[in-house]
Amino acid sequence: MRFVRIWCTAALAVMLCVSASSEATQSERHEIPHFSNLLMTVSLEFSVTVCLADVEYSIACWERASSEAARRLEQIYLDDYATGRAAGSLRVRFPLATEQSEQLRFLREAEERAIKTVAAKLQGEGERSPPTSETNPAEQYGAQQSAIPQFQQLQKWREDADLEARRGTNWMHEWSSRSHAYQIGPALKELAHIGSQNRSGD
Repeated sequence: MRFVRIWCTAALAVMLCVSASSEATQSERHEIPHFSNLLMTVSLEFSVTVCLADVEYSIACWERASSEAARRLEQIYLDDYATGRAAGSLRVRFPLATEQSEQLRFLREAEERAIKTVAAKLQGEGERSPPTSETNPAEQYGAQQSAIPQFQQLQKWREDADLEARRGTNWMHEWSSRSHAYQIGPALKELAHIGSQNRSGD
């Protein structure tokens, strides 16, 4: 059986090798913690190698790679929202000959998958902030009203990010090596701005 492989390279040329089985990422935090519990992560480059069969790709292996790439993108988005900077990067490689259209489809689906998950987490985080028993009705109403703009901002971010994913504008392609690097686009900067506003209470 062939597996997706992940290489994590620290900024100071420290090499970490991680198996990309389903168990490999269980210890990683992909939830949205409250800002008081956030941990600053080391800047890492995550490299996902898509495992394909000799004649046609394995659907199971393609799905594992897509899921792993999406999780890496989720972490980039969440770090960007929580700290104002994307703490990691992502490179996707296809070791065997693969049509360009299939490579682009893989990248688009991974990106759309991550956007959907992050939007749901961030919007759900706002909904899971119930008022305390000491909060008076006026304060409760004010909190509810202040949550509306952020929900609308996140909705707009999702639409903008989905558009970028469909256009494929966030990937730098090296077609000769079938390698693709994710780069920061306008939607990611938009998400950082929303997170900054949320932290400052504006």
